[in-house]
Order: sequence, then C-alpha cells, then structure tokens
Amino acid sequence: MSGSGTFRKYLSAVLALLLFISAQAVPASYAKSAPSVDPETKRVNSYVGTPKVGLWLDKFDDAGNCIGDVYAVFNAGASFNQFGFPRIWAGKSSDLTDAEYTTSIYAFDETPEKSIQGEPLFSETLHQDSDNGYGAIFPMEKTLPAGKYVLYVKQITKKTSDAKPYIVLPTGTVSKTDDCITFGGTAASGPLCFFVDFIKDANVIDYFLPLSGTSGTTIVTDDPVTVFSPPTTDAQRLDDGDTFAILTDQIPDGKILFSITFSSMPTWSNNGPGSSVSYEVYKWNTSYVYTTSREPVFTGEVLDHKDNAPLELNFGYSLAGGTRYLIVMRKSGNMAIGFWVGAGEIAVPKWRVYKNGKSIDNEPLPGFSYTTATIEEYDFPDETPTSEPANTPDTSSPSQSTSDEETAKPANKGCSGTVAWPVLVITALPFLFLTKTKKKPPM
Repeated sequence: MSGSGTFRKYLSAVLALLLFISAQAVPASYAKSAPSVDPETKRVNSYVGTPKVGLWLDKFDDAGNCIGDVYAVFNAGASFNQFGFPRIWAGKSSDLTDAEYTTSIYAFDETPEKSIQGEPLFSETLHQDSDNGYGAIFPMEKTLPAGKYVLYVKQITKKTSDAKPYIVLPTGTVSKTDDCITFGGTAASGPLCFFVDFIKDANVIDYFLPLSGTSGTTIVTDDPVTVFSPPTTDAQRLDDGDTFAILTDQIPDGKILFSITFSSMPTWSNNGPGSSVSYEVYKWNTSYVYTTSREPVFTGEVLDHKDNAPLELNFGYSLAGGTRYLIVMRKSGNMAIGFWVGAGEIAVPKWRVYKNGKSIDNEPLPGFSYTTATIEEYDFPDETPTSEPANTPDTSSPSQSTSDEETAKPANKGCSGTVAWPVLVITALPFLFLTKTKKKPPM
C-alpha cells in the first residue's frame, strides 16, 4: 500500500507540473488562428511640392464622346497593392457637369498605346461630383509584382447640348528624372501627380526605377541646416499683397537645393481650407528688383496649411548648385496665415530675408532651415527585386548545403516558435512511468 500511495503521489505531482508548464509555455494565440496582418507598405509620390489643377479630361470629338485621357509609364521596383491621386476636381451635379472616369493599370507592352489595347490588370470606374481635396485611392485587392506598368485615366461622360462635364487631375513637379516616369495622353499638359503604395522591402533602393538600363539615380538629402531659430514671441500675418522672400547663399556645385522648412506657421486657429501660400523661385542676379523682373525657374503652392504646423517648400531636383536663389512667397488663400517671429541674427552667412522687396535683417524674423541634397547614381542589383513583403516567412525547402542535423533541429523561437515544451514532456511521460512501475520478479 505504501508503494502504491507513493506512486499516486508521484503521478499527481507530475501531472500538476505538466499543467503548470502548459499554462506558462503555450501562448494564448495557439488556442485559435492568429489574425491576418496586412503587409507593411511605403507610399511613394511621383511628385514633390503641392499638386495643382492642370490635367483637364474634358476633351470631346464632334459626336460629343469624351476622348480626354492621360497616362503615366513607370517601373515599379517592388510589388504594390494600391495607388491613387492626391487631389481631384470635377463639375457638380447641380449644373450637370459631374462626370465618370475610369482608372486602369496595364502591363507595359512595347508602347503605352499598345499597352492600353490589352486587358487591364486592374480597372475601376468612379463617379465624381464636385472637388475632392483628399483625392482618390484605388485598393486593388491584389498585389502586382515589380515591373513596368501603365497607369491610364479616361473620362467617359459625354458632352451634351446642356452641359460640358469635366474631370481634372493634378499636375505638379515630378520627383524623378525623366528616364523613370513618362507621361502622355490627349489631356497631358503636364506630368500626372500620383502615388503608389509599395510593399515595403528592405532590399529595394528605389521604388521607382528607370524605365531602361542597368543603373539609376536617387536623391540623397543632407542634414537640415538651421538659418534662424528665434524665440517665437510674436505672430505676424502675411496679408494680401505682401511678399516674404529668402535669398540663399550660393548652393555648392554638385548639390541641389532640396527644400526650405519653416519651423512653425500660424493660421490663427484655422485648420480648414484657405490658409495657403504660393511661391516663386528665381536665380539671383544683381538685385531684388532685377531678379524678380525675370521668369521664375520654379513655382509651387502649399494649400490648406494647418495651424502652427511646420511648412515645407519642396523643390525636388529642380534647383541645381552653383548659384544663389531667391524664393518669394505670397498669401494665396482667403484665410489667415503668417509667421512666428523673434529677434536675433541669421546664423548662416550670406542668407538674407526680404519683406515687400526690402531687407528686414534687423527686424524680427521667422525660424527656418534649408536642406541640400545630392543626386547619386546606383547600379541595379543582379537579383530581381522581391515581390513579397520583407517579413514573409520562408516556406521554401532547406538548401542542399543545410545538414540533416540542422534541418531536423527544432527552431527556438520563444513564444512565436513552433515547439511547445509540454509536447516534449508528454511524449517522454510513458518512459518516465516505465521506469517507476517495474514488474516484480516472479516468485
């Protein structure tokens, strides 16, 4: 009896230990299937700065059929599952000028014209009634691999005797050199502003690759340089008709002036539309008056700025080094916008600030910085960029160089691994019992 009692106590202790280990070692997620997780994406724009009105699709033939279209040819450096436009404008149903348009993605086949004669990989038709400052987004519900594509947009609503429906797509300053993205179509009066949501891949250097060749270019920015950083003691409005201008030092050869950023710009509590500024960039020549009498080399606009947020003027790769630039800003919206200003001295030599054409070096100034960059060339990797997320588990068979011992060894992955200690203990349990319940020898 004592031996039997000892065994029962021992068995109870083992079972209790197993239950304790099971509770500690098996994560709750093993009890049910883990929820699906969308792959991490990286949104890459085809443009810099603020998109503006420009690509009118309301082109019609003699029968009233709409023939207005635009396209962009791009080379995706990674797989992608979504794309869109940052803004879109359209007529209103109240005056019969609202319209439908179709957006499609085609595999590139020799030419854009031949490509759009084939079957689209994705296509969707939308009805647009009035402007949309948030643009349009197209989730494809599938992932297209890295490769060359044509993004094609066409208005399909006809003209009638009563109205001329219209869709307008955004244009602006391209973020890539001409060998990376090309544009065309009957309504292509400038480059199309669009974005692509790529599946994030640590192996990809550039998500928009050149359309041909074995090398490309990318913009590598330097650390920002603070020109002025005052105590922001007062706010000054930029009134209608006022100008505020910054004159740079000479940008070094081999560099580009990439952006100028104001640390904070107030809108007097307006976080809706209307607090906007436009800007023109000139190559400096002798004097303020003479410089602004010539044609600007770059223009842009920042729309609907939010109260006290930083404001960036982004120039892309347009402003090459070897010269000084004058950047002239104006209020362009119907709501308030201005600067937080304070007293002090400019920290970077030869930079100057103007208000209404006159130097204000000895008056309170806003805080701002600038960023230069280098356009660097790189060679494509020998391998085709992966079309799967970087964190996708590897389900392939072990390579031939892997030893049998390494293949058979269970992965030690902690709570996210595939091995649970209770399984190992339970597997060994019969052997444990056998060692404790030996048969008595025959009498």
